Amino acid sequence: MPPGTSRHDAFVSVKSQRQQIMQCTDMYVGACSSGDLEAKALLCADGEGVTVRPVRLVEGFIKLIDELLVNVGDNAWHYRADESSVRLDVTVDRDAGWIKVENAGRHQFIQVQDHEQGLMKPEALFFTLNASTQYGEDELNYKGGKNGLGVKLVSIFSTRVELEVCDPEHKKRYRQTSTGNMEVIEPARITAWPNKSGKVSVKFWPDLARFGMERLDEDIEAFIKTRA
Repeated sequence: MPPGTSRHDAFVSVKSQRQQIMQCTDMYVGACSSGDLEAKALLCADGEGVTVRPVRLVEGFIKLIDELLVNVGDNAWHYRADESSVRLDVTVDRDAGWIKVENAGRHQFIQVQDHEQGLMKPEALFFTLNASTQYGEDELNYKGGKNGLGVKLVSIFSTRVELEVCDPEHKKRYRQTSTGNMEVIEPARITAWPNKSGKVSVKFWPDLARFGMERLDEDIEAFIKTRA
């Protein structure tokens, strides 16, 4: 507060929830600076074994990975009777700076969520804050996603997110892109999907500078694939 200014004269700043999340990062995803070296069991590069080595990780960045994997885990639980929905593929392109998480799933949600706003369900789940399918559940909960933030934090802390949902039941393919830390959400592109299998794919370019990171290194890739 400037000298000579009382608290009553102070300017009141009003921010959107997205802006508040970005400014108060530690409240939502944790620390955004690298921690101490810790010994972690990580997958070997060939995916055939595990090695224990010291790595230095950023808590906030790992939170984003966990939110995506919880989202995938929720799908596996929902369709637990169908073994095909359990498959999970993780791809990391360290040079291009993106991560892709893709799972098989018979998602039946390429449909209008809010008829007044014309909001589609994938956009509500992945790009709309405070949207959740689990509000008010009173049954024993084995899933995540109760607070309506979850996977949206990935979009907020990424420079670009590409969402793809393929719905074999409704024979639709849904693609949508978010840029600028979810400031811009492009209109969805819906086309035909003739295949019998479905999938959900999230490809994102994390805003590495916000986490004090310059690039996705070998340790980060190994940790992500081990976590999956």
